Amino acid sequence: MGEGFPPPTTRWPRYRYLLGAGLTLFALWGAFILLSRAVEVLFLTLFAILLAFALHYPVKWLGRLMPRPLAAIIVVLGSLGLVALLGWLAYPSLAAQFERLVDQAPEALERLERWWTRAQAGASDQGPLGGVSESLGQRLGAWIGRIAPTAVGGLFALLAGIVFVIAVAFFLAYEPEVYVRGIVRLVPYEQQDSLRAYLLKVGTAIKGWVIGTLISMTAVGLLTAVGLLIVGLDTWLVLGIIAFFGELVPYAGPFLAGVPGVAAGLTQGFTTGLWTLVVYLVVQQIEGNLLMPIVMKHAVDIPPALLLFWQILLTLSLGALAVFVATPLLAVILVTLEHFYVDKTLGKRPAPAAKGLRDDIL
Repeated sequence: MGEGFPPPTTRWPRYRYLLGAGLTLFALWGAFILLSRAVEVLFLTLFAILLAFALHYPVKWLGRLMPRPLAAIIVVLGSLGLVALLGWLAYPSLAAQFERLVDQAPEALERLERWWTRAQAGASDQGPLGGVSESLGQRLGAWIGRIAPTAVGGLFALLAGIVFVIAVAFFLAYEPEVYVRGIVRLVPYEQQDSLRAYLLKVGTAIKGWVIGTLISMTAVGLLTAVGLLIVGLDTWLVLGIIAFFGELVPYAGPFLAGVPGVAAGLTQGFTTGLWTLVVYLVVQQIEGNLLMPIVMKHAVDIPPALLLFWQILLTLSLGALAVFVATPLLAVILVTLEHFYVDKTLGKRPAPAAKGLRDDIL
């Protein structure tokens, strides 16, 4: 060996492997940090894509009567104006009902406490839930005091996210063909037709989910609000809006949306609470057995157990925000597997009738 070089030992390769492993772990950690920061942007982009699908058809229809940019601006501004108008008209009643619903929470806990105490033989005077209703206001005040500084920053982040979603949805609804052509050009020419067919399947699945979900949300919100109004519940409008947004989360959402409604009904009497429960059950039966089979016939058929597992997995991995995009994301994954694995890799063959029909067309 020449001078200036260390003698050959077995330590240097060992240190080299340790250094390589350390750098690899550091790179993985950095990638994980970047991915966790990018999750919010990914979710906002998914929300923007879903909103673009909802805006695309009004823009397309109005674009036949005027230039497409003007049609997109009218649809977006008209949608925002309609939401603002409805909010302004409903705000006085909505604020009063929401305040009443919050005020009824301690009373609902007191009723639950008394029922639990009567149900237990030899229970203590206060029961196992004793003191909960009395300290609810104090705990709520302390909790609000702790989160107040964070809530201000979160409000600005929420507003920025809304602006981002609306802007991206506007451009996607304005010229979706530009982005489709850009994606198709990224693959070789002989594979472009297959990619176009795949994007068409994805678009059909998401379009079916968006339209079906909007119809289902509107129907469930209206039926719930009208049913609770007939029952005589004071907070029927707030609970109808909660049921409206609860439809965004299949299976778990309607159940969670019904909890405050039944609790509010119990504060007006056991009979009112029972009729409130009946309203929620009837609405869910109408939604599940009559409405969903009709409005979701063009969407991807997702097995309930698979969807529940997927919702739990995304929620635990990426946070509560993931549950709102779990269904369309799973639909895209299933379409991708069917197109690139089942049809391409496994070579699924069409039925004889379908093949004959295709030959006749060609």
